[in-house]
Amino acid sequence: MEDGSDFTQVSLWRMRFDFSMMGLSYVSSVNQVRIFMLQQSLLLRSAAVVLGLCILLCLRDQLRIIPTLAEFTAVWASSLRSGFMDPRLRQWLAHSTCSKQCMAMLFVPFCTLNIDLLTPFQCCSQVASYFLAVKSLLDEDVANHMGDELRQFGQSIMARDHCGRVKVAALRVWCFACHAGNLALHAWVMEMVHPLVSFALLAPAAFVKYIHMGHVELPQGRLSMWWWLQASCMEPHSLFVFQYNSVFGLPLFQLSSGFGFTNFGNKMIWPMFLSQIFRIGCSIGLLLPWISSTAAEGFEDATDPLPTFQEATGQDMYHWFLVSLAVFCVPLYTAGLIAMACVMKDWRSGEEDVERMLVMIEMAETFYIDQD
Repeated sequence: MEDGSDFTQVSLWRMRFDFSMMGLSYVSSVNQVRIFMLQQSLLLRSAAVVLGLCILLCLRDQLRIIPTLAEFTAVWASSLRSGFMDPRLRQWLAHSTCSKQCMAMLFVPFCTLNIDLLTPFQCCSQVASYFLAVKSLLDEDVANHMGDELRQFGQSIMARDHCGRVKVAALRVWCFACHAGNLALHAWVMEMVHPLVSFALLAPAAFVKYIHMGHVELPQGRLSMWWWLQASCMEPHSLFVFQYNSVFGLPLFQLSSGFGFTNFGNKMIWPMFLSQIFRIGCSIGLLLPWISSTAAEGFEDATDPLPTFQEATGQDMYHWFLVSLAVFCVPLYTAGLIAMACVMKDWRSGEEDVERMLVMIEMAETFYIDQD
């Protein structure tokens, strides 16, 4: 453990894979802009403009992180040489793309439901984009639990833990249920109630970042509540995840944002826990009339033959795709969340695993700080 011999070093193929996934994310977003621009609806064309702005914001953020090709080449080479991906390169490849994907997923599924002539091919394209976004979100969510910017060390530590790989696999399933189900539920509240209501239900989660960070003295001083609320809106991924808490008790160090070797974990889970239960409970309550009427119509039409795949429209396919995700994933996520909160005392209280923290610090000093 001390010599870090089983440190999971980054490889060239992995970096190329991450780079390819980032490029695929841009291709997917541009394709969604194209699909919306082909429609006659003002709503959908407006969505195309907003999605285009999200793409530009992501590009601007990446230019802020690594502004020049020479700097990009330097951090790329440094990552390969040390075996530890430079936090700025990690942020450039994954974090910015994740924020773009989450911004888009807050309105793209709803807009897709409102395409009158959605073809089966366009439906498949939107489903693929949905899963691509969910993958990006769950990867960052799992990485946060593994130590965020020191995730490579967290992965190495958990690989040695008893049933560590099983625990990480279970975490990935739970994170998938979180993002796949909650984004579908968010879209259905937008569709069946009102878009503003769905976004209003995210407000408690937006305050959580201020609750956790409002008292922290940062290099630029203590920041206001409105700044943290704006930060939550610019990084909507934090509205669905336990950003300042690791389920494994690993520390969450920030290295790339000018904070030095600062640990922002682990916080108590209750503020985010209550905001998630509130959002899910209110969403289901608001959808109950629609669920009841749909169930009643289903019993009345039970004798009617189901449409074949050839008869189903793209809109029908996407409709049932989102319904299936909400029905299966939201209960799985909620049950897992409640069970973990009840069973895992350290996770509830935000206590860190001291042994794992010391090992992570030692690995960071050996593989990152000393070789920087």
